[in-house]
Amino acid sequence: MRTADPVKIERIIDAAAQLFAERHYHEVRMDDIAAKAGVAKGTIYLHFKDKDDLYQALALDSLKKLSKRIRDGLVGVNDPATKLLSVNREVIQYFEHHAFTLDLINRERLQETRARRQQGVL
Repeated sequence: MRTADPVKIERIIDAAAQLFAERHYHEVRMDDIAAKAGVAKGTIYLHFKDKDDLYQALALDSLKKLSKRIRDGLVGVNDPATKLLSVNREVIQYFEHHAFTLDLINRERLQETRARRQQGVL
């Protein structure tokens, strides 16, 4: 059994992030991501079921990075008002440099809403 190579996974996610930042979801092909990451297309499918799975992993990775930035920005901060300002600053700066992340989050929420409607929950 093969073990996941975290370095390759990170390269794939980074490549996908760059391409999704440049183009719309449907304009990005797995071949493009593989070429940008310097891996074979089959390597992507060893780690991700399909483009949606990779897209979800990218959204999760982005939110983890944002969460880490927020936590790091709060180290040593005790005043509640200063904490709030720090959180706001980190969120704004993150999304200024990673605007595509908002698209990722919105797309995920849209998919979730569609799934709920199909299940009759909404």
